[in-house]
Amino acid sequence: TTENRILNVPVVPNVPVHTFWDLGYADFTSVWFVQYVGLDTRIVDYYQGQFEAMEYYFKMLREKDYYYGFYYLPHDANHRNLSNGGNSIKQQFKTAGRKVKMIPIDTIANGIFSVRRMFPSCVFDEKRCSEGLMALRRYKYGINTATGQYTKEPLHDEYSHAADAFRYVASAHKA
Repeated sequence: TTENRILNVPVVPNVPVHTFWDLGYADFTSVWFVQYVGLDTRIVDYYQGQFEAMEYYFKMLREKDYYYGFYYLPHDANHRNLSNGGNSIKQQFKTAGRKVKMIPIDTIANGIFSVRRMFPSCVFDEKRCSEGLMALRRYKYGINTATGQYTKEPLHDEYSHAADAFRYVASAHKA
């Protein structure tokens, strides 16, 4: 349950804020902002955008003005992008002076299990994470239209990007 986990969670000064990304362009780019304080996984912010180049997100990061730690990126951040002179998103982060860690590739099922294990240590900021929390609440498995049964994979929709980025928080947490 989320009882007593959604509240006002101030950002602790001088404690790094790590970001966890699910990348998209036509799909959403989703970012969770996380601080580790004691045994707590403090989810202090969430951001989602669409149809924007990385410079837009770098500007958003500067405007938030957190004391950043690592930027956790999924495997597709290694792909080169013709619109950026052949630079990958990982390279764009490094060129911008950001400390990057790559999220290991894992199955969705293992990621969901990791989220379930990590969740008791999480507290969420009620206001800054409201959009991300709404997406997590709406994350669900697909339904096979022929049989009416749930599929083995979650539905890929407007809510799945927040959930994917949150799975990356859990993947880094268990590592």
